Amino acid sequence: MIAEWLVQIQGIDSRKIGIAGHSMGGKVAVLAAAKYGGFASVVAIDPDDNGNVSVVHGLLASLKAPLLLIGAEVAWRASSVCAPLATNYLRFFERAPAGTVELTLRDADHVQMLDEPDRFGYGICRSGTADSRQVRITARRATVGFFLQHLQGGPALSKPASLYARIRVAKAYPVTEKLKARNKA
Repeated sequence: MIAEWLVQIQGIDSRKIGIAGHSMGGKVAVLAAAKYGGFASVVAIDPDDNGNVSVVHGLLASLKAPLLLIGAEVAWRASSVCAPLATNYLRFFERAPAGTVELTLRDADHVQMLDEPDRFGYGICRSGTADSRQVRITARRATVGFFLQHLQGGPALSKPASLYARIRVAKAYPVTEKLKARNKA
């Protein structure tokens, strides 16, 4: 695993290794950190839990590293391959460990935080009306700020202008009596 290689071969301090990814890469970043450890913080940018293996209904609960979820508020309005509502960042946040930070980018779509959101082929995921440059800047600042906070002991992530984004912090995943009864059966 890359984190082990960085620590054992490159001599990197394990408390200074973070992992990030966009879309399915966001899901894989959470999966890697939850399953293998070795990462001191995780940023999942508009993650999508599609596929044969669910992180949301599986390993997410065992994640020990701090998690930042950056979500594109209207991505689900585009093609079903672009972080649909049933598997998008909101589903991750619903089951995220306590302390997880969710940053929702208002009126943003799935590709607006990429370098070239209007690139050929990305039109299938275009549904947002937010300014792509502002979405990209906000997502990058949040990612860098979260890593500075958790990897270098920097200040807590600052709140973005409410015009562009909204922040929530997860409390403990609620375990209802109904869920407890079902798990005992």
